[in-house]
Amino acid sequence: LAHGAREERIDRGLVRVCANLVEWPSVVRGAFPPAMLELPEAVLVTALKKHQRSFCTYHDDGTLAPGFLAVANNDLQDEELIRGGYERVVVARLADARFFWTEDCGKKLAARVDALTHVTFQEKLGSYYDKSVRVRSLAEYLAAAAGREELAPAVARAAMLSRADLTTAMVFEFPELQGTMGRIYARVVDGEPEDVCAAIEEMYQPRGADDALPATPAGALLSVADKIDSIAGCCAVGLGPTGSADPYALRRQALGVLKIIARQQWRLVMDDVLRTALTHYDAVDTAQVCAQVRQLLHGRLETLL
Repeated sequence: LAHGAREERIDRGLVRVCANLVEWPSVVRGAFPPAMLELPEAVLVTALKKHQRSFCTYHDDGTLAPGFLAVANNDLQDEELIRGGYERVVVARLADARFFWTEDCGKKLAARVDALTHVTFQEKLGSYYDKSVRVRSLAEYLAAAAGREELAPAVARAAMLSRADLTTAMVFEFPELQGTMGRIYARVVDGEPEDVCAAIEEMYQPRGADDALPATPAGALLSVADKIDSIAGCCAVGLGPTGSADPYALRRQALGVLKIIARQQWRLVMDDVLRTALTHYDAVDTAQVCAQVRQLLHGRLETLL
């Protein structure tokens, strides 16, 4: 690979983890059966990273190769024995992942939506199915308010599918793949349009201060709708941030909302957006909650500017 491409493939966080786990680092190169490359790249990378703190290897064209690099804590006097040990564990882990993949592909993502009624989002805010319904309604409103009415069907479809991967075996094993597996299953198993698939994954962006923003307008609409629903809902039931306590990361989500709106150059009346979001909650002092959320957004806007 070209130098820049090599740099992009290196997981710097994993490098730091490995550097701090060992005192005498030695790199071992192992292999696994090429048939395992049938797994999505995100699954392979995550399985190797999570279970064995190992790095993937790539061909010159950038595609995954059937091998890995592990960091051992010794001088490799018996390298073949150490390599064999790593390979046995890695192959077993990838076999598990392949089993999860095969099992999950036997059921469409759309058929998993109803199961979300049994997955709690927050005790006072209902299930993930309830949240998906609220996000769908708000995303359709935002599409109209932002002048992108043509995106309403795509964001509505993506909103209902966006949490369905929570019921899959793969996400149960690798929670960090939530959203990513939703996109993959929506494309591979359900055959959903690309804008719907992309929006499912982009709904979670940005996950942090340095994370990328949604690249598609549909993903941006869904991300804002999801975050506004969380912010408004938590504030409505008394779970808003207080002092340094922010257990639901509402400040981070508010900052993400503002970044997306600025990037997309939407002109939205936030009080109208909040009032729309709060229509799903009974016995709520809408004016008070709007004022609280407005103050939260103002604080993040100062930070952003």
